[in-house]
Amino acid sequence: MNIAEVHTLSGGYGKNTIFRDVSFVLKPGEVLAILGQNGSGKSTLLKTLAGLLPLQGGQVRLNTLNNASTLQPHRLVEAGISYCPQAGLVLPELSIQEHLLLATRHLGESDARIARQEGLSTFPALNDLLHQRAGTFSGGQRQQLTLAILTAQRTDLWLLDEPTAGLAPDLVKATTEFLHQRVQQHHTTMILVEHDLDVALALADRILVLREGTVARMIDNVQALEQQLDHEQIYN
Repeated sequence: MNIAEVHTLSGGYGKNTIFRDVSFVLKPGEVLAILGQNGSGKSTLLKTLAGLLPLQGGQVRLNTLNNASTLQPHRLVEAGISYCPQAGLVLPELSIQEHLLLATRHLGESDARIARQEGLSTFPALNDLLHQRAGTFSGGQRQQLTLAILTAQRTDLWLLDEPTAGLAPDLVKATTEFLHQRVQQHHTTMILVEHDLDVALALADRILVLREGTVARMIDNVQALEQQLDHEQIYN
């Protein structure tokens, strides 16, 4: 069974259409990277998939959700879907413990406790900062907390908006390795908007290229073509 089915999807803001006629399907454990120049509609597409913006046309099914529109974030997680905006999931005024409590509210008490432990086990150094406000953290610590939250949510479909944007090269590498490991060990399905072609090639089974709101190219076997793909081929 496909975990994601998107058919001729169009969306935008109000009457302004930002992207149109996007279609793809994903099986469990597959990774789709969405690439394109700034303003091509990548983030708007991801927000529409997450139900944060209304559909203007087409159909979407993610896990058990059909044509979700203006969905409350906790309902998304309850359906097994995590959405992570480009800014991450960290709220400066909350501690790590409070973040993880929020991330696991949809689980039963016993499962939630284990899930919080799973989140912390991914980055053990966070245990020493458990009660510290996240606004005091470094960029690397905030990134670790975001990934710990995603882990603790125990979802099987992740929608990630530029998860490596603005990170130092060592953090880009660490984040890419974490996401790759997540797919390999937990069969997590991912749809990620990405600006870094190297990150997309390292993670994706398939690449969808948007140009001015339309699908310019769909690459279905990224690993087989990896050595033949470059920035110019993708974006031009």
